[in-house]
Amino acid sequence: METQSLPTTLDALQFIRNACDFDVLMFFHRHPCVLMTTEELASHVGYRPERVQESLDALIESGLLIQSRTPSRTARMLALELSGAPGRQISPILTIAATREGRQGVMRLLGSARDRVRSEGLAPARALQPQSSMA
Repeated sequence: METQSLPTTLDALQFIRNACDFDVLMFFHRHPCVLMTTEELASHVGYRPERVQESLDALIESGLLIQSRTPSRTARMLALELSGAPGRQISPILTIAATREGRQGVMRLLGSARDRVRSEGLAPARALQPQSSMA
């Protein structure tokens, strides 16, 4: 995918609406199958649990995430599904965003870190910290 087509591709992917959606998706790109609560995921990606839940709902609705509740009903198994149509659309963006420069480009298109602090509830202490790979 060429860099200039990135804005067009992001526009077509209506389930990536903001930086939180993208950060949650990138978390699952690095960790394709996890068992955790929304609160635990929120602590990993640096957004409020309510905001992370909205992102999870959008990604589940799009078919990119598959969820299974555990009997305890607290934690749930979440798995990234890239084999369907949405996965084929998002894979090139995930490849670009795997580099520092690529991620910065995507985040510029989705809004700055300061905007995320104000409008989407990013924890201020983590807002300006560089994202580290959790591989």
